[in-house]
Amino acid sequence: MDEPRVADWRAVPIGDFADLVRRHVGTPAGRPPVLAVDGRSSGGKTTLADRLAAVTPGTAVVHTDDVAW
Repeated sequence: MDEPRVADWRAVPIGDFADLVRRHVGTPAGRPPVLAVDGRSSGGKTTLADRLAAVTPGTAVVHTDDVAW
């Protein structure tokens, strides 16, 4: 299956992207927000997660390989 084409995108600083993610994920009452990053092998998931974690205090990155095996 072919990937869908992305017609409209722009690069933003990681801090701005982290703010956008926090606004969309929100903060559930009494629970930490959770963000799942999905994509193909070598697609940059770990890089994105690590960069978001670097600008978001108290963040934990959990790889599915850490819990699936």
